[in-house]
This record gives sequence, structure tokens and C-alpha cells, in this order.
Amino acid sequence: MGTRSTTQVRHNAEPLLTFYRHFDGYPSGHGLDMLPMLERTNLKEAITASNTQCNGAGNFAAMLLASIVPTDGKGTILSHNIYLVPHQEHGEHEYTYTIDFCDNELEPLIKVQGHGLDLVGLTVEQFSQLCNNTE
Repeated sequence: MGTRSTTQVRHNAEPLLTFYRHFDGYPSGHGLDMLPMLERTNLKEAITASNTQCNGAGNFAAMLLASIVPTDGKGTILSHNIYLVPHQEHGEHEYTYTIDFCDNELEPLIKVQGHGLDLVGLTVEQFSQLCNNTE
């Protein structure tokens, strides 16, 4: 059986995207898979950057989902591991990730819960440290 997780992206506490991952939901799996997109979320840099940065929470949510779902490089989905779910199902699995964007912040804050973790308000750098140091 896999390690299941839900991830929710929110803007000003309102859910924009909630998805379920059927396996590899632990920080050193799913967390590391999300990290490249999270590292592109500095909104101050997004104002002047080309398309290497995310342009707000809605753009981040779409780009995150696109980056998580594995394809063959031609658009064919290779795995049935990711599912969109109703927002109210967030938190019903082994790991829960919440990515919060606020209008007055330049980067999101991340919440990770599950398997003894209850970490709130992690910066992208702190989240990276968690994911790279978790079995």
C-alpha cells in the first residue's frame, strides 16, 4: 500500500486546488517532487522575470499540477497517481500539505502534517531542508 497524501494550494485562505497522491506522499517523495515549483514562487522576482517564475497563486497551482503528473514528454499521462479531489477532502490521508499564498507575502508558507509532523509556516527553504532530510 502506498503513502497517500493530499495537497492544497490556497490564496488568502481560500482553496484554489486540492489533489490526492496515491503513493510516495512522504516529504522525501512528494515534497521533493513539489520543490522545483516552490523554488520558482518568489513573487517579487516574478514581476521582472520571464516565464521562469510563477505569477501568483493561481498560476502556481496550475504549474504545480502540470509538473507533478508524469508524462512521456508528448502530453500522454504515464501514471494514475494524481487525482483532483473536493477541497473538503484535504487532510484525510497520511500526509497533508497546505501551500498558502497571501497578497502581502512574497513567497508561500507551507504546512506539513502527518506521521508525527505538525509543521506550520515553513518557508520554501525550510521545506526544502525537511524534504531533503526525511526518510
